[in-house]
Amino acid sequence: MENYWQMKNCAMDEGAVQKKVLKFHRLDDLSDPSEMHKLLLSYALSAKSILDFGAGEMRFKELVIKNGYGQKGQVYKTLDVSPEKKYDYRDIQDVKEKFDLILCCEVIEH
Repeated sequence: MENYWQMKNCAMDEGAVQKKVLKFHRLDDLSDPSEMHKLLLSYALSAKSILDFGAGEMRFKELVIKNGYGQKGQVYKTLDVSPEKKYDYRDIQDVKEKFDLILCCEVIEH
């Protein structure tokens, strides 16, 4: 699997400015999570409550549950506007709880 921090030098203004671009790989294959997902997983497993903002296909929820999340009473809630799946919330205004961890992965491109 390709490294999740794929560094590239990008030329800006005809080579005058160089900057690093960090590429985050999608969690499509739960059997081989990237280093970034392993880092997120370590935080998630220690959180008492999680809000997955922009949950989409709920792949990260599957990953944390597969690794034992929820067995000690932890709470994993989902928020997404898509009508395709059943989420806990469809609008941020409906969220009244506090969460130890809020995930917002693969949302900004939308």
